[in-house]
Amino acid sequence: MWSLNKVQLLCVLVYSSIFPVTNLIGGAIMSAGLLITAPFLPLAWIGGGLMVGLAKTENAFLLGAFLTIFIQVWLVAVIRTSIRGNKSAKST
Repeated sequence: MWSLNKVQLLCVLVYSSIFPVTNLIGGAIMSAGLLITAPFLPLAWIGGGLMVGLAKTENAFLLGAFLTIFIQVWLVAVIRTSIRGNKSAKST
């Protein structure tokens, strides 16, 4: 129930990496990263701030944002997969 296959997990990992990687690159690409990951950014900024507070360095912000986005996207993927599984089980 709480697991994803390897392809799904890879997609979650790649999507979660978009915001931190585009912020490291900067410029117009950073704006694209913001738009792509926008639904998950409010909590990511909180998670980044918490990581900065724990690590006592600003360099930890992107790691905290990445981890927060990863958790959110993983939860969405797990819930979506379980809903799909329930629908296909009911239809057969």
